[in-house]
Amino acid sequence: MIMVLFAVHFQTNGNASSGPKLYTAYNIWEWSGFNMRCINYKGGRSMIPAGTEILDPKVTDYCTNPTDCTKVIRFKLASNKKKYKIFFTPAYHPGKTIKDYKNNMFTAKNFEELTAGLTQQEKTAIKTGVIQNGMSKKAVLISYGPPPEHATPNLNGNVWLYWKNKKRTEKILFNSKNRTGPENVQGNEREQETAASIEEKFLALKRLLDKGLITQDEYDKKKAELLENM
Repeated sequence: MIMVLFAVHFQTNGNASSGPKLYTAYNIWEWSGFNMRCINYKGGRSMIPAGTEILDPKVTDYCTNPTDCTKVIRFKLASNKKKYKIFFTPAYHPGKTIKDYKNNMFTAKNFEELTAGLTQQEKTAIKTGVIQNGMSKKAVLISYGPPPEHATPNLNGNVWLYWKNKKRTEKILFNSKNRTGPENVQGNEREQETAASIEEKFLALKRLLDKGLITQDEYDKKKAELLENM
């Protein structure tokens, strides 16, 4: 009996130490060689989509020789174990550290949780890595990542500046409603907010079911009520 209890206790502790799954918090553009940086240049041909499951994120030293070392963010994809390293250039990110970027780059939220409350148009734009008229600041952050702090020190402003590569930039403009594009581009704002609110309730309901806090019957009943209100 003692041996059985010990085995159960050991297994529980082992699972707990593995921690929650982690995902990319925004689209990260891929570059060959040593050109992947926290500034997240947008000129790469492919990207690691927001919501991609990753493993072993950490800040470590990268050394070309024993006297020439710099800090990099390392991680690998859960799907194929492909490894990445991302360099941090302090001049591009005043007020931030490489550890700040590591913490912002990864999240415990999957894509559905990460984009809760966004419109379908915003989610489609994020999946394709573009910025379209009518996107909220939250949607822009997931699609493009945070703008480099040396050119955009305050996210409350209505102009964010991003880099395609070392020479080309892209300016994102927000209207008075904190949406990209002209003032009237948002369309039926009330309808979008209602749909977003219902989607958030669906996700919250599913989390309660997954955690065993409600029964399947309770979940089905509440889900039916939400569908009736759409």
